Amino acid sequence: MSRPNTTLPSGVRHSVQNIWNWGFDDDFGLPMVETLVYNPVTDAMERSVTLANTTATGIIDALNETVECVVSPGASTVGCQLTGTWAAVGDLITFEGTVDGTNWTSIYANLTSVGSLAVTVSGSNGIYQMAAAGMVRVRVRGSTWGTPGSCSVSFNSTVGSSASLLALPLPVGSNLIGKVDVDGQRYYEYMGKKTAGDYTYYGFKERNSVEWKVMRKDNTDDAAWQYAYSESSANAWTTAWATPGDESYGDPPDT
Repeated sequence: MSRPNTTLPSGVRHSVQNIWNWGFDDDFGLPMVETLVYNPVTDAMERSVTLANTTATGIIDALNETVECVVSPGASTVGCQLTGTWAAVGDLITFEGTVDGTNWTSIYANLTSVGSLAVTVSGSNGIYQMAAAGMVRVRVRGSTWGTPGSCSVSFNSTVGSSASLLALPLPVGSNLIGKVDVDGQRYYEYMGKKTAGDYTYYGFKERNSVEWKVMRKDNTDDAAWQYAYSESSANAWTTAWATPGDESYGDPPDT
């Protein structure tokens, strides 16, 4: 977003120069950072406008009082700091957001000092992060208030990528983050290597199974590899790996 160049008065000669100003842009109706760069080649000031962070402050000391913050276009995370003296029992603050600017709903906020998520907090000062992508405003509201205490609220809506907030636990079961399974594949874990005579043995044990395999390399011939498998042995893994030279070795199977 930019405006047409404005030519400097004749006789004004400068090296390249940057001038910036933070303010409310009437053209866009948004807080902006304005940058003016003098171009000595064209003898003109080139003006560009970029979106700025938005901030808001306020105090909650009564039921249903709110402090709101406009979410900057391009912002995905809003920081919210709560300070003051308010009761852990009887005073409750709720984090809320809106998309249409009218209807508010509860949203999660992350207490950064401990990494815990909550929709409401009671007497818990600290810095919170609110994932606000797609929202036009966020706010905190005194959803319950029963003491003469007060909570000071400071917002900062930051242009940039969003914080990732995992609000719910994984479902009960054998879920593993980062685990990828392919149907029909077998997974062997490397158990170590041993050297005896002219051979080096590499042991592998199948995950969650009693099956194993041993790869044998002939140290006098780099191309000579042979294999032993639990399917063709009467020995369990501990016995086979104790004396791998006693196993029968051959070419690998087709699968």
